[in-house]
Amino acid sequence: MDSNHDEGVAKFTTDVQTGKFVDFSSAETDFGDRREEVRENNGKHIVSHFVQPPMGSGLTYDYEPDKAGELAYSFIAQHGQLTMYRLGGNKWMKCPIDLERVDFLGAGNEPGQIIVLGPRQEGKPRALQLMDSATGQLRDVLLQDPHYDFNGWLYRNPTTGDVLGAEFERDGPRMVWFNEDYSRLQKILDGFFPGLVVQVYGSDTAQKLFLVGTYSDKQPITYSWVNLETHAVGMIKNSAPWIDPQRMQPMNIIKFKTRDGRRLDAYLTLPAGASKANPPPLVVLSHGGPWVRDEWGFDGEVQFLAYHGYAVLQPNYRGSTGYDWMFPEEDEWNFLKMHDDVTDATKVIMASGLIDKDRVAIMGGSFGGYLAVSGVTHEPALYRCAVTNAGVFDWTLQVQSKKFDQYDSPTYGRLIEKLGDPKKEQAKFAAMSPINFVSQIRVPVFVAGGKDDHTVEIEQSKHLISALETNKVPYEKFFAGAEGHGMHHLKEQAELYDRIIVFLDKYLKSGRPVVAAQ
Repeated sequence: MDSNHDEGVAKFTTDVQTGKFVDFSSAETDFGDRREEVRENNGKHIVSHFVQPPMGSGLTYDYEPDKAGELAYSFIAQHGQLTMYRLGGNKWMKCPIDLERVDFLGAGNEPGQIIVLGPRQEGKPRALQLMDSATGQLRDVLLQDPHYDFNGWLYRNPTTGDVLGAEFERDGPRMVWFNEDYSRLQKILDGFFPGLVVQVYGSDTAQKLFLVGTYSDKQPITYSWVNLETHAVGMIKNSAPWIDPQRMQPMNIIKFKTRDGRRLDAYLTLPAGASKANPPPLVVLSHGGPWVRDEWGFDGEVQFLAYHGYAVLQPNYRGSTGYDWMFPEEDEWNFLKMHDDVTDATKVIMASGLIDKDRVAIMGGSFGGYLAVSGVTHEPALYRCAVTNAGVFDWTLQVQSKKFDQYDSPTYGRLIEKLGDPKKEQAKFAAMSPINFVSQIRVPVFVAGGKDDHTVEIEQSKHLISALETNKVPYEKFFAGAEGHGMHHLKEQAELYDRIIVFLDKYLKSGRPVVAAQ
């Protein structure tokens, strides 16, 4: 599965001579105990040097600084339970904070103050809120949207480290400033880049020269500098200069209703020339996670599919960030209900007349790959084919594969705590694992994966292929060596998407393939 809140952490080490923090976070492994790291830097050793959390308290999976960048907090997992500690002098002290109720987002502006995603409230979205780390007492609410839990990042003063504002995702991106000067600044910056989303990433200490990023649904992000004194603007880097925004297609924000009456967001991108008189085939693109969300903005995968003539639907289902308040807490780990939400979104678009309801595919990577196979397993008449990359199809196997790393990573403990023990809940795990229902699949499946994937082992895909062969379900496969969770090398990416387009064209632009019942 993709990294979630518990996994999305940064590790810090200290230069013994300067006391400055250096980020040695791993791109491959989000969890891990970095209490003792040695790196060679320009011929000089940099060694971590700080007091370790209490022995026997569990696995330390995160360290976080105060607003000045000094080490302040540590986070420990033991048997799936999460605990927070604060550093006072040379001693770690346990914080009376329930990390199942609140999520740590960063240090506040005052000593000992932290900023959290606040607890659930009946009928209200979760708020961005202050908390006292020593007492666990909630303080002022900084931001509470009427429709979405806060899900975003904090912006800090480059000199003092004080939090000045926050960006978060609703149906589209929003920037909220807690400082009037920066509210005025945002209006000025928006004026320099009309029609684009403008994000502030940093500035000089005088706060006259700013680094900003600008983007839209048709333009990839471009980094620029803005000089407020001279009113000058200059580009630093276009992240994708080969993309012509004029040839890209707009991303439309829509709402759909789930079978239990909740209204969620989805994004629909139509190819050029699409109309009700000329409805295109549809690819339902389910995001991974599941505890992230699809966002409005430029998406290369979406534009690639649209260029080849496909409409693309990106449904945000329960479990996607921003929606916790809408659903019972247990729904955060109810994968079958997430599948139902994707099905409901698909049926809404099929009934709209905007797409050809007889030519629909489902596609996704990681948890999205699970949803893709779950879709053609439990809704065999809805889709013509499925594409899955690095998906999970057997949840018992997924939990068991994490047990070997339980002393280096808290993932296994969290899965047992939240999802359950497959030894004790065999029926539950069997029901949510599409590997047990492959005989119900009636359409072709494209299966891809990296042979060196340590997040979702390639055995998941191999077992799926074996089951497809047993049940005489047509399939195609692409397994790449030297690739982990997802395809990251350009050569493999190009080959993967070339094969996907050929596969989609074969089954969405021709007669409907049918697999004979077994």
